Amino acid sequence: VTATDSSVPALTASAPLLLTVQAAHSDLILSQTSLTFSLNTGAYAVPAGANIAVRSITATQPLSYSVSVIPEVPWLDVSAGGNSVYPSTPGAIRIGLDPSALSLGAGVSKTSVVVTCVDPSPCSGNSQSINVSLTVATLPPQLAVSTSLLSFSAQSTYSQPVSQTVGLQNVGGGTIDRKS
Repeated sequence: VTATDSSVPALTASAPLLLTVQAAHSDLILSQTSLTFSLNTGAYAVPAGANIAVRSITATQPLSYSVSVIPEVPWLDVSAGGNSVYPSTPGAIRIGLDPSALSLGAGVSKTSVVVTCVDPSPCSGNSQSINVSLTVATLPPQLAVSTSLLSFSAQSTYSQPVSQTVGLQNVGGGTIDRKS
């Protein structure tokens, strides 16, 4: 490649250019390669799942694929391709939390959803992973008072103390110690 500027006298520079053309190949394309879920201990429902689109690099070339979870974990639900043993592109993988995730203690759990191109697809054996992380957090204690206003009235001739009840409750996580 040679480049020349428009100055007088013109300056010229040259550099070698190597262009390599590779044959077209087929492979899977995933719309996401990571997915994160979060929930709090004591939660009553799992968060919404996600649909990961699976397609072929070459739109006219449908590819068959398999889906597996490595390592297998009971807290993750994965489905792909409806009733087909090996779904094909274009397709989608549904990834969501299993209700058993609600019983997990605080901490971080990780696994991978592995999508592998299978025969008779030309990309057979190629794999891609979707890294899945679940963070379970413990809510901090939070004090709630059931009565927000107390009102006292007394006559000056009545010498007995007047009392009212105040309700206190922990609406967060953990425990709150009380001393009265």
